[in-house]
Amino acid sequence: MNKIERKTQKFEIKIETITPVSVTNGDTLSPYTDFVYDEQLEKVHIIDKQKIASAILLADKVNDSNLMDEYIQLIQNSFQNNRSEFDLKKFLERHDKLNLNAEDYSAISLIPNGIQLKDRQEIKCIVKDARGAFIPGSSLKGAIKMTLLYGWFKNVKQGKKAFQQIIREIKNTFEKCRRDIEYLDGLAQKKRSSYDDRRKIKDIKRNLKKGHIRNMNRNIQRQIDNFLANKSRYFPMDFNLLKVDDSNTFSTQSNTFQLTQRIHYNKGCTLMPIPVEAIAVDASSSGRIKIHKEGWRHDDLSYLNNEKSIIALFKRINNFHRDNVGLELDILDETPWRKRANGKDRQVFDNYYKFLEDQFHRIKNVLPHEAYLCVGFGKSFYYNSIGILVYDWKDDSPKHDYSLYQKYCKLHFLGNDGQQEFPLTRTVTHTGLPMGWIKLVWIRNEK
Repeated sequence: MNKIERKTQKFEIKIETITPVSVTNGDTLSPYTDFVYDEQLEKVHIIDKQKIASAILLADKVNDSNLMDEYIQLIQNSFQNNRSEFDLKKFLERHDKLNLNAEDYSAISLIPNGIQLKDRQEIKCIVKDARGAFIPGSSLKGAIKMTLLYGWFKNVKQGKKAFQQIIREIKNTFEKCRRDIEYLDGLAQKKRSSYDDRRKIKDIKRNLKKGHIRNMNRNIQRQIDNFLANKSRYFPMDFNLLKVDDSNTFSTQSNTFQLTQRIHYNKGCTLMPIPVEAIAVDASSSGRIKIHKEGWRHDDLSYLNNEKSIIALFKRINNFHRDNVGLELDILDETPWRKRANGKDRQVFDNYYKFLEDQFHRIKNVLPHEAYLCVGFGKSFYYNSIGILVYDWKDDSPKHDYSLYQKYCKLHFLGNDGQQEFPLTRTVTHTGLPMGWIKLVWIRNEK
């Protein structure tokens, strides 16, 4: 065993899903080629394309038919026409030359949550291997990294000084872009925009993104990287001293298709239904966090040199997420959804608010060996950006001017042109649960 391995502490962690978790991999499933709804069984069958190909070829051989050509043509037509009436389930089960049962063509069957047959939408896929779905270590480490950075920027003198550089970068970039942003906000006040207006808006945004805004994001990322890298005067040691493994795979029984939607805080309504593959609530797996026991030289990270560094790490994670949930509740209390949400939409909002209240108290009263973390698709803007710090930063902008937070949001084109509050929408399930919440429980140290 080498020197580095001897100094590395390995903490075995239990991972529990508190709400549906969806770390997407960029792939999608099509209702025309990849899955079918079984209304009778209330399940979704994922297609085994090899089974279908074999069944069709056999049918062609027995009947001397061209069923494969017919199948391919129907699939091509469905992709060329988004209003196609092609029903894959009907074709497989009711075609007189096939008459297949679900077990004849499915690879796996999942229980859908909130998704209806009539939706016929593509479904975003999650990260998984041949054994099942898992949460990538990179997603876990990225979320943990943000909590450490947040604590340093917020609570430590040097961190506040470092974040001031980021604030200065935001302010300077906004002044470079002010004329164009004010022009865009002016166009947004028009009741009807012309073709020329829309073309100008597109050109201005493209040029800003490729110019000043791209330079700002690069400079901010470079500063953050420097804060965490070897050569930085703030963080002398490399952040690679903290490693997080991919979780072990979750049971295939925990996979589900989950309907998500956006809720609008001001309008009090639900928008944009998006179905995703997800790991269901109350699923569990395990993982491992590895912390190099010696070498964390910065005062604010020196606790990671201790035998029970995982306890201190979990405290930082919980502090960050408690502040985020608290901010979310404050924003909800300040927006008019209670006056405007009705019927099913009101129930979704009420469920969302109740979850956040409960989650705030869970985090506040958490045990030392436990931590709550939000990962993956649908988590709030504040969980994966420096947005919460900018939001809370002391603002010296004149009252008649854009606030510091508005400047930050305008530079990232959040919301619509002319919008003054950001962000106004959140992603939740069809019942109002936020996405991505997991609970980490330290079980034991590995030798």
